Amino acid sequence: MASRSQASPGGGHRSIAHLNSDSRQRIGYNCRGIYISASSSEYLVKTGAGVKDMKWGRTFWRFAGQNVASVDMKPRNIAFNLHSISKDLVPFDVPVTFTIQVHDPHTDEAGFLRYAQRINNLTEAEYYTILTGIIHGQTRILAGTLDVMEIFNGRDAFRMKVQQAIEKELIPFGCSVINANISELRDMPGEDNKYFESLKAKAISAATQEARCHCSLRSADRPVQAG
Repeated sequence: MASRSQASPGGGHRSIAHLNSDSRQRIGYNCRGIYISASSSEYLVKTGAGVKDMKWGRTFWRFAGQNVASVDMKPRNIAFNLHSISKDLVPFDVPVTFTIQVHDPHTDEAGFLRYAQRINNLTEAEYYTILTGIIHGQTRILAGTLDVMEIFNGRDAFRMKVQQAIEKELIPFGCSVINANISELRDMPGEDNKYFESLKAKAISAATQEARCHCSLRSADRPVQAG
């Protein structure tokens, strides 16, 4: 019968040399595994044999029947040209950029594990399809409740509402929007889509007319010099 392992005065086990035969078997089993560590911008997620659901950490031993996947925590940008229609049926294009961040497991473990389960194993194309679909859908829904000039003149307010709507949709996927940029609205391609071009032309015409009026008034105010 193997002797029991001896404990140190502090309550923990001594060095490997003092471990019993059962412990040496466990160490041998560990040596048959693969030690995996994460980079500074990653966490690891372990699943499979002997693991209940999922475990996350910076380092793991991986044994037969187990899988260890890395989760990249660096923010990712999604940028594209959004096509939408306002409440008053004005079609428009707007370039948008959203920065997406995975939830940190230290502050939202459940959210992080949802991301690891539902998003982390997707291809880049699949990830992009899901995220752009959410952004497209929420932006179009919100744009359909506002007149085009409300969006045009209140772009910051529109951006905040869009970001909040997208945040709610991203909760099941364990990620969030940490930055959103919505550029100036512009006409969609096509001969019939000249709304913003007309607005620009009217603004230029009004500014030119105002400048001419100022020049005329200044000329009229000048004293007439005697010859």
